[in-house]
Parts: sequence; C-alpha cells; structure tokens
Amino acid sequence: MAPTPQFSLTLTRQGDSTVVAVQGDLDISCEERWNAQIAEACSSGAAKIQIDLGLTTFIDSSGLRLLIVAKNAADDAAIALSLANIPLPVMRVFQLTGLLSQFETE
Repeated sequence: MAPTPQFSLTLTRQGDSTVVAVQGDLDISCEERWNAQIAEACSSGAAKIQIDLGLTTFIDSSGLRLLIVAKNAADDAAIALSLANIPLPVMRVFQLTGLLSQFETE
C-alpha cells in the first residue's frame, strides 16, 4: 500500500541525535516507508532518535503501533528514543490509550 500524499518523513542529523520529523497522517498507509526510515535512523550511529510529531495531523492505532515498532527497534540497538512536539489531537490519542508512559517525551 502506497503512503498517502499527505505523509512525509525527514531524517536530520543533529549532533549525536537523529531527528525523524513526521508530517501528515501516521497510519497503516505509511508503514513501509516508516520502517525503512526507522531502520536507517537506528543504523545511523546516533546515540538518540527524536521523533518530532509537530506536523502530524492524524494518528490511529496503526500509527501508534509504528511508534512502538520504532521504540522496540531503538531499544534493540541501545539507542534512546523520544517523542517531541506532540500536537493536541495526537496527544489525545496517547491519553485515551495510556501509551504515552511508554515513551520519553520532550
């Protein structure tokens, strides 16, 4: 399944961190690209991965699963992972599911 046109990911290296900036809808349609970018971030040699959700417009249970997959991949690689700039609609989903406690936040 191809990603929706609204979705984009940008990886940027900032010191010893890799920032993964998410723009648009984080759902099942972007799974293939997400997994490839997270694998790249985990193999970049960074000590930390920050997932910047500031421009995320929508997240569903599939998107939450993608974040959990990213956290597990980072844990396996002994890399710290955090979420940053969580917009209110996305925060609401985290609050309803109770998953925010599973992540470091900035």
